[in-house]
Amino acid sequence: VVKVRMQMHLGRGRAGFVSTARAIASREGVRGFTGGLSAAVLRGVTYGGIRLGMYEPVRPFFGADSPNAPLANKILASCFTGATAAALTNPMDLIKTKNQIAASSGKGEGAS
Repeated sequence: VVKVRMQMHLGRGRAGFVSTARAIASREGVRGFTGGLSAAVLRGVTYGGIRLGMYEPVRPFFGADSPNAPLANKILASCFTGATAAALTNPMDLIKTKNQIAASSGKGEGAS
């Protein structure tokens, strides 16, 4: 939350990490640091599930299913599953960031 708020205020003066954290705590309390938390947890669980769940089924397509498969094939299969998971969960990152910004305007989680 602090990083997003600092990025949001670029060009409006220099606010450091500690001063931004203090401002959030004084204006919003501890709840100010939880903006976007539900979206972040959902994204993390979904990303991990997709990435790990896809790896075994796609290994044969990359020739990475045998014990003696080249390391490069295993890396390619891993990159493919990671990239697919990242692409599918990117909207959740956007929602998380939007909620972190909206918390500062008083709209909180689920802001539109």
